[in-house]
Formats: sequence, structure tokens, C-alpha cells
Amino acid sequence: MIYMRRIIIPLALLIVVGLSALLMAFMPYHFYYVAIDSGLDSRFLKTKKVPEPFLSTKALELEQADFTTTDSLIRWRNFHVGNYILPLPVRHPYFLLVPEISLDQSQKPVIGWDLQNQNLKAEISLKFLSSIAYTYPFEENLLFNLPIVKNHILAVPTQTIWRDLFTLDLRLPSLEDTGLTSWIQKLWSISYNEIAYKLFILKTRQLLFPSEVTRLSYDESKSMGVVEMMPVQTDDLVDDNTKVEVLYLLREGLVQRLQLSTRRYSKIAQSYRTRAIEGLEWKASNPDETVQIYNEFNKLSYEKKVDQEGMTYLFAGWTHVPKQEEFLRTMIQFLERGKRNKVHLKSLYQYGYDLFGTGFSSPKENLRETEQRKLERKISEELKGEFNRAEKTEVVAPDGNFSNEEDQVDFFLKKAKEVGAKEDSNILVD
Repeated sequence: MIYMRRIIIPLALLIVVGLSALLMAFMPYHFYYVAIDSGLDSRFLKTKKVPEPFLSTKALELEQADFTTTDSLIRWRNFHVGNYILPLPVRHPYFLLVPEISLDQSQKPVIGWDLQNQNLKAEISLKFLSSIAYTYPFEENLLFNLPIVKNHILAVPTQTIWRDLFTLDLRLPSLEDTGLTSWIQKLWSISYNEIAYKLFILKTRQLLFPSEVTRLSYDESKSMGVVEMMPVQTDDLVDDNTKVEVLYLLREGLVQRLQLSTRRYSKIAQSYRTRAIEGLEWKASNPDETVQIYNEFNKLSYEKKVDQEGMTYLFAGWTHVPKQEEFLRTMIQFLERGKRNKVHLKSLYQYGYDLFGTGFSSPKENLRETEQRKLERKISEELKGEFNRAEKTEVVAPDGNFSNEEDQVDFFLKKAKEVGAKEDSNILVD
């Protein structure tokens, strides 16, 4: 009996130690499953329950199209717009480029546009989103600051981490999909450092991507991530016909973002999506580009300047100087001379009013302005009127000489006012 005890007790202890060691060995995997399925709030890791699209990735799908045909080369041209090179329509029989510009809460310009069909329905929308800092989730997550884990993460090249954000599958083997032995073997083949790295990628995705993600893809040729999101829901309905994607580029240490929305079941819209993604390049905005684009605009015939083609040139040039008042005024007043340009002007009027206090419209019936701008305009118009009357009035100075130019101007303005009073003329006010 004593002999049996001597055998059973050590054996039991050995079994307990073995099971404890086994449980400890599998604890990191359990930790990972809990983090994904339920979320965690510990000093080691803070994460919410993870939706499926954050875990898996899919290949980027593009509509096949030939962009080398004569019609294609005539109808489209790549422009430097803001911080991007993008294709815009210049002589397209179907699409109209309609600016959609505004100011955000910090008074920073928000640049965007719609490509509308001839029925003025938007089939494609693009909007430049603000760039965001490219940071790693080391703060508030002690796990990533453990020396062995941190050294492993920092040894991974930045470009590899960037690609893994859009391509790495974060799912672990499922017991339901395989036998117990196979499941254990597959789990055991994943090192603890790999588990920590997967959690690191997961947390970085949660930092950079919106929660409405439905698909993650990657364009290897451009090192560009493509994140598809759930369309905006209105009246309890989701517009299933709209594909909303945010394109991510890592440039100059910042995450550059561009939102592209296309009609999912429109072949021509999906063709443009392919054209935009394949033609997209990042190039920092430069005010000098405005001069070059404006010079090209001046080479157009008058009919093209006041039509869709001229507007495209002016809009591309404006994106490099979005707070330059004179350029916006020029763009608006050129468009007002053309036919059927009302749809293009709506956003420009509002932007001008919000930023400068005036919509810059030449026809007074379309002009909206603040009281301050209205006063400034009337003073300017009055001064111009006085100068014009002074030029038309033949006045001979008593001695024909003036001590300086200022005396000369004052003399003619005084005479012009006297003539204006005699003619009982009034300045037209709105």
C-alpha cells in the first residue's frame, strides 16, 4: 500500500505539472481567441470584439478595360489635382465633372467632385480625405512593449508592416473545421511572436481603418491599400448599388487617403474605377502647377474655355491654390459665360461665400455676399465710376501742372463728382 502511494503521488504530481505546462503553453492562443471573439480590456491589451472583415483579406478586383483606344485618349487626361495624379474627363460625351468643394470645421478646404451622367445623376464621386499620422499601437498596450515582442516588431521592415495591414490573414485554425490533433498541430506551428505580431497588425488596423470596413485589398504595384466600407445608410436602407472605397498610400511618413465611390452595377462607372486605381499617383501639391495648368487653359478656344473642358482645367489648377481668391473668381466668372453650367457653379458659389464672404457672381441676381463684402463692392464700384466720369470729362487745370500725382487725382475726382451731381446720376445698388 505504501509502495502504491509512493508511485501514485509522484505520478499525479507529474500529471498536474504536465497539464499545467500544457495549459500555459496554449494560454497565448486562448488569449488571442478571446481578444478576437469578445475583446479584451487589460493592461496587456485593449481591444474590442473584432468583426470578420478586419481578420481576412481578399484580392483586389478590377474591371477589365482598354484605355489605349483613340476615343479613350481623346476623352480623358491625367491631371495633377491636389496631391494626386488622376484621370479627368475633358471631351467626354457621357460624364460631366461637377465640383463638390467645401470647408471643414477648421476652415481647411475639402476637395472633391462628382462625375455625373447627362441626367445629372452621380455615378462616381471622389473626395480627398485628410492625411493621418502613421503610428503603431505601443501606447496603452503593454504586450507590444515587452522587450522580446517589441524587438520582433521593430525588426520587421516598415513596408512589410504596411503590406501586412491589407494582406495578412489574422484568423487562427478553428477546431470546428479540423480534428483535435490537426488543430493542435496547426496552432503549435504558430510561434508566440507570430501571435503577438498578428495582434499588433489587428490593433493597427483598428487605429487606421473605420469600423464600417467590409473588405480589405491591396494593390502590390502601387503599395496601395484599398478598404471597402459600408455605404451610408439613409432611411433605414443601405444603398447596395454604391461601392465606397478608401485608397491608402503611405507617403512622406503620413497615410494619404482618397475616397472613391462608384455605382456598383454601372459598367462605365466600374471602368472608371479601374482607370482611376491604375492611373493614380501621389504627387505633392505645388502652386507652380497652377501657372502651368492655367497656361494650357489659355491655349483653348473661347468656346472650350467656358465649357466643360475649360472648367476641368481651371478646377485642376484651383486645387493647388484653394484659398486664392482671384483664381476662384476667375473660374466662376468664366463658367458663368458658358451654357448649362449652373450645375457646376452651385458648389463654387457656396465655397466662395463660406471662405471669402461672396460668391463672386457677375450677374447680380446670383450674387450672395456678406454685408461687409457688399459694402466693399459698392465702394469699389463708386470709385471706378468716379474715375470713369473723370476720364470722360475734359477738364483743364488752371496752370496745367500739378505738384504731384495725388493732387491730380483729387482734382479730377472732384470735377467728376460735380458733373455727376449736375446730371443727377445715381449709383445702382442691389
